[in-house]
Amino acid sequence: MGVLLALGLVAHARGRVVGALAAGSIPILLVTLYFTYSRGAWIALVGGAVVLALLDGHRLRLASAAVAVALPTGLALAAAYGSVLTQAGTATEVAIEAGRDLGYVILIATAAAALIGWGLAEAGRRLDPPAWLQRAFAGLLLVAIVGSAVVGLIRAGGPIGLPDRIRTSFTGPTAQVSVGESANQRLFSLSNDGRIIGWRVAQSQFAERRLIGTGAGTYEQHWVADRPVPGKVRDAHSLYLETLAELGVVGMALLGLALAVPLAAACVARRRALVPAATAAYVAYLAHAAIDWDWELPAVTLAALFCGGAVVIAARRDVPALSNRARTAGAAAALVVSAFAAVGLLGSTALDDGWDALEQGDTATASEKADLARRWAPWSSEPFRLAASAASLAENDAGARSYLLRAVEKEPSNWNLWFDLAQLQTGARAQHSLGRALGLNPKSLDIAEYIQANRLRTPQPIDPKGSSS
Repeated sequence: MGVLLALGLVAHARGRVVGALAAGSIPILLVTLYFTYSRGAWIALVGGAVVLALLDGHRLRLASAAVAVALPTGLALAAAYGSVLTQAGTATEVAIEAGRDLGYVILIATAAAALIGWGLAEAGRRLDPPAWLQRAFAGLLLVAIVGSAVVGLIRAGGPIGLPDRIRTSFTGPTAQVSVGESANQRLFSLSNDGRIIGWRVAQSQFAERRLIGTGAGTYEQHWVADRPVPGKVRDAHSLYLETLAELGVVGMALLGLALAVPLAAACVARRRALVPAATAAYVAYLAHAAIDWDWELPAVTLAALFCGGAVVIAARRDVPALSNRARTAGAAAALVVSAFAAVGLLGSTALDDGWDALEQGDTATASEKADLARRWAPWSSEPFRLAASAASLAENDAGARSYLLRAVEKEPSNWNLWFDLAQLQTGARAQHSLGRALGLNPKSLDIAEYIQANRLRTPQPIDPKGSSS
């Protein structure tokens, strides 16, 4: 997202300082992106670049900026590719020395890119190349792009073999990097890293209640119940599949409508200088959110929403002003939503403070925060779980059991609550709670280890409806 915004600023900078700063940031951003070894991020970058090229009416200026900045950026990326920092298990002393050397290269590349950005901004103010020169340059760029694409396609197996190669790579095992080996190979593998399993669980969850879903935040519960492997996963690694699974067609339609607004606005305001760059960054986020849980990273999601909001604002010139009555109604609706969000925030804050206090051994403060969280979030089971943990730490097992019984009444589909309760019970009641936990999480290693460590009989799993399975 930052690279796309910076490229747009370089191409359309009105001031030399802005052009220099934007161009100088690109080598740093791309080297940082490189060391994430994220294939999805590079694919999202390419997708955003395509959108940028399609929307920007000054494609020749954009291409010129990209080619000019690519020279120092390529130097930095080449140094990163050949660095021992890409090797797994590199000794700390060696890594520090290699990082220092790479840092010098990045500084040189950054300075060179900044000078180029300065020069492009100055040239844009002073030079007006003739039409024939612009057409010749555009032709050379087109030949270079098409030629590179053809060579890449041939090396990848040709138009016939490429789809099979992509499918095989995507469904194949995850590329493992052993000590001493370079992680560069990961960038050339399209392995899904187990995402297909999570996506299939989301599809199964969606099939249960297609219209309105099974409820926000329920994916993890379905994962532990239906997963074919014992790994722990909280999210489906896809904003759209998880929304379909949890909120159904209705929730996905509302999400899609909200996310489509900036895209529609971009079509209206595409002739404004920086709208294509902001739209490209927004599209890169949307693309990457299809294969990862970006929406749970506030900095990333807010950056994308700010880009989308900027595009919407840029398209507002032709929109008639709202009446005072409509503005009042909108403000009232916003206040209601804000008040509801504030209630949830207060409850969550109290819970966080309570768990922090419990980690410090302060059971009194943890109990106080649990009571506060119950008042602000009466629908949640988490305050009761916090209170139970505080009571258990204070050696009040009876009180802990009481809180956990109230917690499972609130959320009977939470296997953690049943497992916690079983550890405070004995006899048939403990077996029943363990059975409920196993019914909800049949592949739990925690439950299996607990049963083995305490030499207990493995109970019959009980499904969420309460019958043996």
